[in-house]
Amino acid sequence: MDPRAQRRERTIAAMGAAALLLSTAVLATGSWLAAPANAEAISLPANSVTVALRGNGHGHGMSQYGARGAAIAGLSTAAILAFYYPGTSLVTLGASTVRVLVSGTGSSTVVAPSSDLRVTAISTVLPTSGISRYRLVASGTGVALQRLVGATWSTVRTGLANGTEFYRPSGGGVRLYLADGSSATYRGALRALRVGSGVSTVNRVSLDGYVAGVVPREMPSSWPAAAVQAQAVAARSYGRNAVESHGGQSWDICDTTQCQVYGGMTRYDRAGAVLWTEDLAALSGNANQVLRYGGRTIFAQFSASNGGWTVDGGQPYLIARADNYDNAASGDPYLSYTQQVPVASIAGHYGLAKATSIQITARDGHGTWGGRMTAGFVNGLDAQGTAQHIATTGFGLQAAMGVGTTWFSIQADQRPVGQFEGFTPVAPRIMQMSGWTFDPDHTDLPGQLVLTVDGVSRPGQYTTTRRADVQRAYGTVTSTLGFSVRVRVGAGPHTACLYGVDRDGLGRRALGCRTAWMPDVLGSLAAATRTGLHTVRVTGWSFDPSHGANQGRIQVRVDGIARSIMLTTLARPDVQRTYLTAGNTFGYDLTITLTPGTHQVCVHGVDQDGHGSVPLGCRPVSVPQNPLGRVEAVHHVTSGYQISGWTFDPDVNGGSTTVQVYINGVLARTINATAARPDVQRAYGLVNSAVGFSALVPSSTAKHAIMIRAVNTGGGADTVLVSGWA
Repeated sequence: MDPRAQRRERTIAAMGAAALLLSTAVLATGSWLAAPANAEAISLPANSVTVALRGNGHGHGMSQYGARGAAIAGLSTAAILAFYYPGTSLVTLGASTVRVLVSGTGSSTVVAPSSDLRVTAISTVLPTSGISRYRLVASGTGVALQRLVGATWSTVRTGLANGTEFYRPSGGGVRLYLADGSSATYRGALRALRVGSGVSTVNRVSLDGYVAGVVPREMPSSWPAAAVQAQAVAARSYGRNAVESHGGQSWDICDTTQCQVYGGMTRYDRAGAVLWTEDLAALSGNANQVLRYGGRTIFAQFSASNGGWTVDGGQPYLIARADNYDNAASGDPYLSYTQQVPVASIAGHYGLAKATSIQITARDGHGTWGGRMTAGFVNGLDAQGTAQHIATTGFGLQAAMGVGTTWFSIQADQRPVGQFEGFTPVAPRIMQMSGWTFDPDHTDLPGQLVLTVDGVSRPGQYTTTRRADVQRAYGTVTSTLGFSVRVRVGAGPHTACLYGVDRDGLGRRALGCRTAWMPDVLGSLAAATRTGLHTVRVTGWSFDPSHGANQGRIQVRVDGIARSIMLTTLARPDVQRTYLTAGNTFGYDLTITLTPGTHQVCVHGVDQDGHGSVPLGCRPVSVPQNPLGRVEAVHHVTSGYQISGWTFDPDVNGGSTTVQVYINGVLARTINATAARPDVQRAYGLVNSAVGFSALVPSSTAKHAIMIRAVNTGGGADTVLVSGWA
């Protein structure tokens, strides 16, 4: 299972722009630096190259997969840390606080109201009735507090100091809304700091609270406890080092891969579904513990995988050494793998019209191929056709190829290429795998592939899909290069891998692996049926087998927007008999209200252990949008037509609707349907009964073409109630 953070380029981040400037130096024609005689020379084909790789990330300090392998081998947390950070001391500090810059908040700090939400400098609890959001925005030299009622923001208090905070005295989390509509709950306080014409948001939180929100983003909680706790100590040390290094600044550390990934207590998507939660168990036995060297907390770098060798990080405790724990037993998918790289992307990175060859002139000397690349050249032609000889570093070529490490070997062969893009739950115990692949020697044919789940080949219903984007990128003849496969799995974490099969019998190539969790939820959506004008009945069942004696939890989503999580309330003895559960309250029978139009109603079963949700099914539901009605009488009398009936527009749920009468294609009269019709009101559950109409429409005694139309007043179109001769 992959650690959450696959690329930890903290060394590059620390070097900043200087490293990038040094990575590409163009040498003018006629003044080339000669490459050493033993330089690796790779001629580049026109389309793509295969890059063999070891590891993922910079390789400094702890390897996350190596820590897993060490724990499997029986090492304790302390022994794992001593191996990856030699010479350091494990020390327990007093409780401390870290200030985390929260990304993606836009220009204001927006939070949800709660029972005890407060703002510094305001002595009372913020009201909740009728209020959906509070926010701190830039105002003068400080900030102002605003609240959202309905769709309108209004100012509550101005003149608040820069650095004003939202907090809850009870210690409960404060839910913060991000600019993209997602949200997260944070421990501690959320501080608004002026930056230009807006504010940035900083989470001021205890160091252990911070670590609980970092660990599940960096390492799966299902891994051995010794590895997870080593990750917790490394993350805490990394955070504490930032505190000790940034005391005079407005914040200590960021929450992205440029620092280490942090997301608070609970993270929700735009629909309100839980994406992940903090891991308090990771703190077991190591609360407030950090690694120190020479009287300071260390810069405890770590990466997903070092491929079997750590890298010198410029500190006495970040040394280069062989790592026998990052091995096959650790389950490391980055131990030895390949990636297909378009040659055009290499050329574009260096400003070339065409890249013709690569020379690797220096490596660090550790491991296969001579270790990680440190220096070399890229050769090619610029837009004017002039030959260029460009000096580069391992980091520069890594960026040009879009790979996760400088430990690589470039192989210009023509074996299968592809990408594993999706591995997600689509139904109880059903995962869908998707991506693309093809053989560069046969660009007129769809790719052939093998898929494995947890190391076992899994047949499934293979669906080829058109991928015009891949066709454009690689210039293939066919666009039928994609696949979509559904497979049955058990509950829990799974790792799936894609292998492209060479059509000329040269074997298969590993093209990538993905991990996902199948929630421990069963259930189904039996029906979603309209029962009233705007109401839909949703029925089915769901439960979590690991909580079989309790109620299930479900979440209805309409057009992708999630509604509140609800408990199942109905007895389902048939489900109990089938699954031999202790309880049987697993059924649901809900009535939901929808706006007029066509909607997609879906139900998700929610895992009660915090592992997300699984789709139980979706149904399309159409709610009337155009006017409804009936013409009950059209009588020709001496002076014209006596017309009567009823009509209403579902968009307004009753009320006056206009009826137009056309005779021989000419509008003869417009009638307002305002007469009382309590029978129609009862039948459709309308807000009032003013939907009837009756009127005389003047005309001659001859036979006429008559059309009666109800005029639409909202979304939708008019409805023709009658059309014919009378």
